[in-house]
Amino acid sequence: IETHRPAADASSDQRQQTHERHRGQRLARTRLAHQTEDAAAALAGQLQAEISKGEVEIETRGRTIVLRIRERGSFGSGSAELVPQYRTLMRQMRDLLATQPGAIRIQGHTDDVPIATSRFRSNWELSTARAVSVAEELLADNILDPHRFTVSGYADTRRLAPNDSAT
Repeated sequence: IETHRPAADASSDQRQQTHERHRGQRLARTRLAHQTEDAAAALAGQLQAEISKGEVEIETRGRTIVLRIRERGSFGSGSAELVPQYRTLMRQMRDLLATQPGAIRIQGHTDDVPIATSRFRSNWELSTARAVSVAEELLADNILDPHRFTVSGYADTRRLAPNDSAT
């Protein structure tokens, strides 16, 4: 005995298969988002003291965990040299990043005060040099794979805070 479905049923089957595939994709994205949030919560637990002091912020953006080092004097004005007291935080970050898979993007920023020195012609150069300094500190001791890194400088084009005070 053979049965043959009319063409309308075949298209209904296709719609059902498409619906099920999309449902599976949504569930997978939700599962990944929960895994990312769980990993961020674990990192936050390990950085609780630094978060309490306002040195570090953690947030998630989709499947990305953002570890933001708040500017609290990590670099001197017009300088790309990380101040010594931040080296301890960088070692801690290095150890935490070693436990996490994926790409590491380091982004440097500056305020909106134009700079033009013998070392840095612009805030673009300064922000990029700051990001490189952070990358080099994280890469010390050969714990992290440099192929995971992308370094960029944004000068004052992607503000993280208003530039309405001298601090």
